[in-house]
Amino acid sequence: MNPPLNAVVRVLAESARREARAADEALARGECALALAAVHQPAGVLQSLWVRVDLYRSAMLSFLKNYDLILSPVNALPAIEHGTCFHPDVLPAFSYTIAHNLTGWPGAVVRCGTSAEGLPIGVQAVARPWREDVALAAVQHLEAALGGYRRPPLAVAA
Repeated sequence: MNPPLNAVVRVLAESARREARAADEALARGECALALAAVHQPAGVLQSLWVRVDLYRSAMLSFLKNYDLILSPVNALPAIEHGTCFHPDVLPAFSYTIAHNLTGWPGAVVRCGTSAEGLPIGVQAVARPWREDVALAAVQHLEAALGGYRRPPLAVAA
């Protein structure tokens, strides 16, 4: 991993750990976890983070110069319960998605499978900046080849 990426990953990991601890404490007090989204930081801290994000974007763009598209899982786990994605045991599973969200590149997600538990498993296609057409064409092909969305069987009330 290159130094700018290491710095961004370290900052994000520490921030995620702090937010997860705060979320756990708020939930223990019976507070809504969504209220934690309004965390305020001094302008200097935010500016420093934006510089690191820009360095990360530059490093990622250098990597992508030899490729048209990146295909990856959406998550390292099957679908999880809503509201649990910031838990310290779950957040690292979103590293595929987080990495691309930081770039701002166009991406698309399609369901490409189902876990043994019947949960959806998605694949994301991320393209170069301004190439939404490439990401959409890739997921259209994946959806056609793998069946895409299938309505789950509905349980009948007894």
